Amino acid sequence: MREVTAEIRDLEILIDDAVHEGCVTSENRTRGFAAKLDETNPLGYLRGHYFIPKIKDLVKQFDDENKEAIYFNGNSLGCQPKATASHITSVLENWKVKGMNCHFQGYLPAALCDEEIQNLILPIVGAKAGEVALMNSLSVNLQLLLLAFYKPSGRRRKIIIEKHAFPSDYYLVASRIELAGLDPDECLMEISPKEGRHTLDHEDILHAIEETGDELALVLWPPVQYFTGQVFNIEEIISAAHNVGAYCGLDCAHGIGNIELKLHDWKADFAVWCGYKYLNGSPGTVGGAFLHSSIDAKTLIKSRGWWGHKLDSRFKMDNNWDGSGGISEFRLGNPPPIQMATLVAPLELFNRHSMSQFEAVGKLLSGYLISLLRAVVGSRITFITPHTDVDSRGCQVSFTLTSGKPEPKAVFRDLREHGVVCDFREPGSIRLAPVPMYNKFTDVFDFVNILKNILHPE
Repeated sequence: MREVTAEIRDLEILIDDAVHEGCVTSENRTRGFAAKLDETNPLGYLRGHYFIPKIKDLVKQFDDENKEAIYFNGNSLGCQPKATASHITSVLENWKVKGMNCHFQGYLPAALCDEEIQNLILPIVGAKAGEVALMNSLSVNLQLLLLAFYKPSGRRRKIIIEKHAFPSDYYLVASRIELAGLDPDECLMEISPKEGRHTLDHEDILHAIEETGDELALVLWPPVQYFTGQVFNIEEIISAAHNVGAYCGLDCAHGIGNIELKLHDWKADFAVWCGYKYLNGSPGTVGGAFLHSSIDAKTLIKSRGWWGHKLDSRFKMDNNWDGSGGISEFRLGNPPPIQMATLVAPLELFNRHSMSQFEAVGKLLSGYLISLLRAVVGSRITFITPHTDVDSRGCQVSFTLTSGKPEPKAVFRDLREHGVVCDFREPGSIRLAPVPMYNKFTDVFDFVNILKNILHPE
């Protein structure tokens, strides 16, 4: 059950009163109403902690010096917190004045910087102390954990992923199967939507896991599908995998910072994520990984690096492995303090509220967007994201356009020229992410009217 504050409940009531059968009523189809929603939003103040790109810096020959872009691309790269630069400067200053001593002294000391901030991530992913490490990129972490958890034996050699998984997930899973001397065509199973649909039926996922049974070694699944924005009932998927004796790992790249994750309570075996999308770290910044506390890392096959060694004996350099336990044993080398510094400000802002609050406001933003699109644009929109079931979406909304002019890619280009930052995915999907951390309901209102004018110029 979601826990929301009275302030968010007031916001929900305002939107519910404005929406009738999925469409915003004409009385509330005004920018003034959107501004009222912004005033009611208890998370709205957080926008003031972020730099929102100016349109003049994105679009040539744009006259207004101060007009901010409508930034709906947090699902790809988040905006920069205003405090980030000061954290980076503090790390550089520490290195400048302390030299080698910056490893164990001063702000975010280089040898300890990952451990000094990792507790900030725990409530965001729903983990307990010792279950999380900040390290590497998502793909590197996934590779390390696939090496540990994919242990084909006898009949149990198959991996299940979703059809059209993010390409790096597909590549890594296929290469891991090949590394085990097996054929991906035989061992990699992709669950597809029913014909004519974009999203997956939950029962089809569970059925595929059950049917594969003792042939199944691992399920790799995302809490939120990157292309469609579909949110899955992860707890039941994990349980289904465990019921047939398989492991279940999660790619949380599009879930972390978007929806409430409960990695420990869901009993996920492992999970990975990146730090630059909804988390608002710098481009390519360090990611993270989770290992459930019920799993003894010593029983897993893993690559060993010296940073996975216990700290109190790490620097003895005697080549006698003494693992630090849990996910920490998967750390390979020195953590990068400048990258860690880019995560401090956004993680501190996330920790001001529970993830249930962020998820609730994100769903209200996406719900308002869906309702406005249906009311204002109408039949030209075909939603890819589940638009009638609030539990099956977060803040991301993906859609395409029915036949007609202009075509989706041309519409995307026009949106960019009007200062809307979103993205386009073949064969014709426009993806939007009105994030609760810094987007406004007036952003949603303005976007829909820009789109209306592009599709139906007067």
